[in-house]
Amino acid sequence: VLPKILVGSLTALVVLALLLHRENRSLPRSSPLSLCVLLYVLVLLLSQFWSVAPSLSRFGAVPRFEGLFTHLIAIVLGIVTATIVSTSDGRTTVLKAIVVSNAIVVFYGFVQWLGIDPLRLFWEVESFLGRIFSSVGQPNFLGSFILLTMPFTVLAACQSGRRRLLLLTVLSVLNVVVLLQTASRGALLGLATMVLIVV
Repeated sequence: VLPKILVGSLTALVVLALLLHRENRSLPRSSPLSLCVLLYVLVLLLSQFWSVAPSLSRFGAVPRFEGLFTHLIAIVLGIVTATIVSTSDGRTTVLKAIVVSNAIVVFYGFVQWLGIDPLRLFWEVESFLGRIFSSVGQPNFLGSFILLTMPFTVLAACQSGRRRLLLLTVLSVLNVVVLLQTASRGALLGLATMVLIVV
């Protein structure tokens, strides 16, 4: 996992630098949100000096690895996303990226549910007692992922033409099917709350 975190950190920084250079833009420095993010990053960096477990602070604990590097990746990706969605074309690109990532994860979860997972030998399937975990690797995490990305799939379906409407509708239904198979109570409660708010 450590190489993934390091590569992810480097990739996120490179993407941010390229994006800002290509768009000839700089990050906003005076907004309250920017100052809060800057202060948060400063606290993260300074916390390494008084940590009783420095390596744990940097890389986090198994299985989430939510250490310094993971937080920095999330912050940089948030900045990249905020920069991209500042334009209409950027918002369309982000929406497509979310829908495609949702489709890949949900389709693989559906394949697992059908019992024809081609990567079954590489997973500890028995440890989840038949719950679907897809490429995310954990049923609760998968439930959270679907819950956060499914609304964008529904939004894309509402904005699409007749050709894509059927495909995106099927994808939305598969989202619900796979979400139910995760048996994640938190995600199911979130889905019920979402339905109540929309209806």
